[in-house]
Amino acid sequence: LPDIIGRQQSMHWLASNASHDADTCRALGLVHLVVEDDCDAAALAWAQRVAQMQAGSVSRTRKLLNINIEALSRRLEFERENFVGQIQTQAALDGIDLFLRRKEHA
Repeated sequence: LPDIIGRQQSMHWLASNASHDADTCRALGLVHLVVEDDCDAAALAWAQRVAQMQAGSVSRTRKLLNINIEALSRRLEFERENFVGQIQTQAALDGIDLFLRRKEHA
């Protein structure tokens, strides 16, 4: 829920035990379609559209959507910190200098 509507809105909603109508849920991004009459037919039509898609594409999209963004952000920050730390070592600076000198003579 916090990933969709934000932490503050989630806390308010859950702490107050509030209920929202379908249009509000759609506006918040909790549902993508509000069906007033034949829900089964709407669900079947959606499932048939998905079934026509390439299985590999659907699988990869699901994997991307299931990534924990906070964990990904922490991993990227960790990677950045380590890269910056490594690139500032004398060995890295010497290697860059050697590469640039070789490129000048090529």
